[in-house]
Amino acid sequence: MALILDGLEKYQSAFTTLPRMLAVGSLVTPRLARRVAFFAGSLFVLLPALASGQSTGVTATWDASPHSDQVSDYEVCVGTSSLSCNIHRVMVNQTSYAFAPPAGELVYVAVRASNHSGRGSYSTEHKFSIPSFSVPTNYSTAVKAAITPITLNVSDPDGSPLTFTHTGLPLGVTMNSSTGRITGTPTTAGTYNVTIFVSDGLKTVSRSFVWTVTSGATADRTTPALTITSHASGLVVTTARQTISGTATDSGKGGSGISAVRVNGQPAVGGNASASNTSNWSKKITLSPGTNTITVDAVDGTGNIQMQQFTLLLGGAGSSNNTSSSGSGGGTTGGGTSTSSGPLTIMPLTSSLASPQSAGTSITFVAGATGGRAPYQFKWLVLKDTTWTVVSNWSSSNAYTWRPTTAGGHRVAVWARDATTTADVGNVNTSVPFRVREASAPPSVTPPSAPVSSPTPTSGLPQFAWSVTFVDSHESGEFLATNAFDGNPNTMWHTQWRAAQPSHPHEIRLDLGSVYNVSAFRHLPRQDGFPHGRIAQYEFYVSRDGVNWGTPVAVGTLANVATEQEVAFAPKTGQYIRLRALSEVEGRPYTSLAELNVLTSGNLPPNGPLTIMPLTSSLASPQSAGTPITFIAGATGGRGPYQFKWLVLKGTTWTVVSNWSSSNTYTWRPTTTGGHRVAVWARDATTIADVGNVNTSVPFRVR
Repeated sequence: MALILDGLEKYQSAFTTLPRMLAVGSLVTPRLARRVAFFAGSLFVLLPALASGQSTGVTATWDASPHSDQVSDYEVCVGTSSLSCNIHRVMVNQTSYAFAPPAGELVYVAVRASNHSGRGSYSTEHKFSIPSFSVPTNYSTAVKAAITPITLNVSDPDGSPLTFTHTGLPLGVTMNSSTGRITGTPTTAGTYNVTIFVSDGLKTVSRSFVWTVTSGATADRTTPALTITSHASGLVVTTARQTISGTATDSGKGGSGISAVRVNGQPAVGGNASASNTSNWSKKITLSPGTNTITVDAVDGTGNIQMQQFTLLLGGAGSSNNTSSSGSGGGTTGGGTSTSSGPLTIMPLTSSLASPQSAGTSITFVAGATGGRAPYQFKWLVLKDTTWTVVSNWSSSNAYTWRPTTAGGHRVAVWARDATTTADVGNVNTSVPFRVREASAPPSVTPPSAPVSSPTPTSGLPQFAWSVTFVDSHESGEFLATNAFDGNPNTMWHTQWRAAQPSHPHEIRLDLGSVYNVSAFRHLPRQDGFPHGRIAQYEFYVSRDGVNWGTPVAVGTLANVATEQEVAFAPKTGQYIRLRALSEVEGRPYTSLAELNVLTSGNLPPNGPLTIMPLTSSLASPQSAGTPITFIAGATGGRGPYQFKWLVLKGTTWTVVSNWSSSNTYTWRPTTTGGHRVAVWARDATTIADVGNVNTSVPFRVR
């Protein structure tokens, strides 16, 4: 059978003729099934209107049955699962059927003949797919500045090799013809109309977008240097009135000068400097009793912002200089309103059991909050795939017991709000990933070399800082080695099988991004229902330098199951890991793997979880309606790049004023008077859903 576009074969598999039953009168006799082939393209003529890159038309064509069969018509079975289909009748004088298969889905096609005595058997079923290609967003980048690599969203489930071509990319930017990854540094400013073509040998699909390369000062993307010289963070002072001072310069950072320095959103004196000169700035502030967080930001001539925060503790007799007062643990003002001890802050989630756990197991998550205005309320959500589900609505309970029913990757999140908010939005939130195993998962396989006294691993290692240093083989396209640690159980690393099938051993080596005390590894086989490539015998290594590996820390044989398995061993310190697959469960030459992770004895990467910093504004509240006020957000930790989403609350209604983008600033020109709240959500590269990993907000009054 051959599936052909413009005379080029996409699949070919020889087959013998099959028996087919046709009734003649009352006598049923076996006959030979006709040979069937499916074609697309000019061989059987696609309509010109369907020949564009957006078309999905395919035509099935078959040999006519012998005249002696007295065929009355043909039935074409087309569906997205085997012989579970919509049947389309075709007149006897036709031997083809045109249809439009859904993009990005496997399609099954078979044909059978009918006569006055009944229907014959279906022909050999043929399976194929055509590419699905999401439209890329428009881009705007600066000339002579390296772009963040662009990965296109393309899928073709039948695993056909994809070929990428293009027209109109900016000069200096290139595309990998096998993966579609776009990299480079634009060399010429202008507006470029870009069209990307992807072909799987059967169909070519195209998508277009606009790429703007800007010139001039926007090429400076480096934040200026900012130094605070007057105070060290954590300093205890006894006088409420303090002068904060320091220096700022854009020297060596782009030379665009310093346009402003702000302390808690208020302009500092001397906060300007030209070109590569230095600004010597200062600002007098009044502290409140207790801990005060001071935010300083410097803005260069092209708008790049450098932000620093530190704390000062006001105590002792001098604190009486402040006009406000509060008792221990937060008291009340003259109006009887609970006072704030700084902005509302949420603490990292903890769980009663470490990930992973089996489906049906009860896991209790505990949240904590400080600052803001008590009492606090919490709302709990669980993410599965791309869908967030509210599992416990707003209440005073800071704990939630989860009994998962589905296996795979999840994320548990909690929103927190204080007494200043009644709308359905968290002032702050946080979340943690959690993997669930099948309830029937067998016991973990312990390698013969693992000592009985090995300590139990206590924490899984985040994978965002990992990279591949070596892999002996992978199938190009969607089966790259990086799939082994992308956090998605539905992708996989698979060794080559199309053009060649290299034999064992196969191996993958990874850089964890930092040094850890590694004490176990977790292995999740491919999750598509096929056993091909499951590892049988293995060796696992840990190394400090990725060169000297020594003897393996674990050797053994993994069970032939689709569920996750954990292998513990005596802890070893290192930054690099190496998994060698020595054989496959059924003797095939392949190796496949959905997810590989390691456990440590508690040490975490230096950047820690994603954290959002308190909002600052260019002007203090209150301001008159129509006045432009710029709000600035900051984030640290997690996995860059960050994205931000801005919202404004009026009454009980939150309005999105700026959707997800890389901009950490928002300029607001209020049109209504009264009390408002400006909020920002932040997410890192681990999240694509419309929810902030963390968020914060500030009240603002408009006159």
